Amino acid sequence: MQDKLIVDIKAGVRDFIDVSKQFCRADCVRKSANFFRGVFDATHDEYTCPTIDVYCGECQANTDEYLIDTAGSVPCCTQDALDSFVGSIQSIMTEYGDMILELEAAAREAVSGAGIETDDYVEVMESAWEQVECLGDSYEVLAEGGCSPRA
Repeated sequence: MQDKLIVDIKAGVRDFIDVSKQFCRADCVRKSANFFRGVFDATHDEYTCPTIDVYCGECQANTDEYLIDTAGSVPCCTQDALDSFVGSIQSIMTEYGDMILELEAAAREAVSGAGIETDDYVEVMESAWEQVECLGDSYEVLAEGGCSPRA
């Protein structure tokens, strides 16, 4: 399993480098910055989302509304990079998720066995996973809207 993990990490790094080169060649840094400026401006609202400490809820609603209203405006190079990134994470979780959870549980048990309270850690981790799920939902809204090769 460890050898396969190393091979997968090396392949992931190579893929990341290839996607990064394509991203830069397509002048996608500027295009992505412009696109995400709009996303962040729409997400932040003085009353409904003054800070994104907690994305789920109103911040997510603001983001999703913007993504729906501007469907098809994400630059295709940005969408390709996001798809690659999300696909890599999903692949890692599919292939190594159980191992990651086992390592995390063993670490929590070791910390707890050393007399260190883990309730706060568990609460933070649960909240973090909830935020990740909400971000994933917004990514789906973005992906469903399609992309613009001219953006």
